[in-house]
Amino acid sequence: MEDLKIKWEEMDNNDYVAYIDDIKLRVEKMDELKWWWAVYQNDKELCDEHKPFARNKEYAMKMAEECAKEA
Repeated sequence: MEDLKIKWEEMDNNDYVAYIDDIKLRVEKMDELKWWWAVYQNDKELCDEHKPFARNKEYAMKMAEECAKEA
């Protein structure tokens, strides 16, 4: 999964999703400089212990992708 190109799709305004097999990645804009991200596998959230918000969409996506790669 290391070199996999992840394709993000916009669900609606500032809400994005991507899939890697059975892993779901989500990114959503919460405020001007506050982007939330999450990664789920079989309805269980991964990487939820130390999950900081990101300042922009690209960094939120990168953090979600890194979490998914570690799963």
